[in-house]
Amino acid sequence: MIGIDLGGTNIRAALVDERGSVRQRHCLSTGAADGVDAVVSRLVEAARTIVSSSGEEVEAIGIGAPGLVDPSRGVVRIPPNLPGWGEVPLASLIEGALGYPTRVGN
Repeated sequence: MIGIDLGGTNIRAALVDERGSVRQRHCLSTGAADGVDAVVSRLVEAARTIVSSSGEEVEAIGIGAPGLVDPSRGVVRIPPNLPGWGEVPLASLIEGALGYPTRVGN
């Protein structure tokens, strides 16, 4: 599984095995001021970097996002540190780009 922490300053991603051990890490700047599309692209980049550098099978992605989140729909609603975000269907965007089941929570 890949776990991603979406913060206003940094995106931190990690590959975690079934025992909860971190196998691989990757961090990059969020670039929040660049807008939703740019941040989503960076999230995809972080996950792809983890997958390509680890060579391990990934079953799913979990994203921790700031602010109000609707986990049942995978929507980031009103994050205080991501300007211009409102009702962003983050789970479906990431699933569409990467093909892994994705869940979003806070």
